[in-house]
Amino acid sequence: MIRNSILPIFLFAITLFCGSGSPNAAKFYSVFTDTQRGYSFTHPLDWKAHLYRSGIVVSEVNHPNGSAGVQFRIANLNTSIDQFSEAYARKSALDMKGRINSATMITVNGIQCLEIEMETGNGSKKYYLYQLVYFFENLKKVIIIQSGCRAEDYHLISSTLHFIAKSLKINQSDKL
Repeated sequence: MIRNSILPIFLFAITLFCGSGSPNAAKFYSVFTDTQRGYSFTHPLDWKAHLYRSGIVVSEVNHPNGSAGVQFRIANLNTSIDQFSEAYARKSALDMKGRINSATMITVNGIQCLEIEMETGNGSKKYYLYQLVYFFENLKKVIIIQSGCRAEDYHLISSTLHFIAKSLKINQSDKL
């Protein structure tokens, strides 16, 4: 009987202190919105986000000291999701001269995604790279999120890179 009465209080406390809708979360995170392309994402308050129009890159957010960053890219989907995924993973490894540790299809907020983790670099300069490709098959579009940090910062930064990538929200799909 006591356990059942404590559980709702415990869940409320977790939501209050850790939940994305809590007042405490708002103190540590900011939402960046690209109104021209109809999407937004959440990032730590001290990271710097801005529009960055270069080819398919539409925005980016960077760690305060520049040691890590996340770029958002929008591209056309001209093949099947399976064909795109295979070609993209192969091309990423070649372009980055890296080794793919994992390439997995996952679902994020109800959207099918390709999640890639890889490492690259040589000698003392090694990097952890994280990519998340959101598939919008009905729109014939993909949003590619590419991020990375120094390999030695993996344990400190990787969860933040994953959080930012998985916080993507589509506000107006007709603008993608």
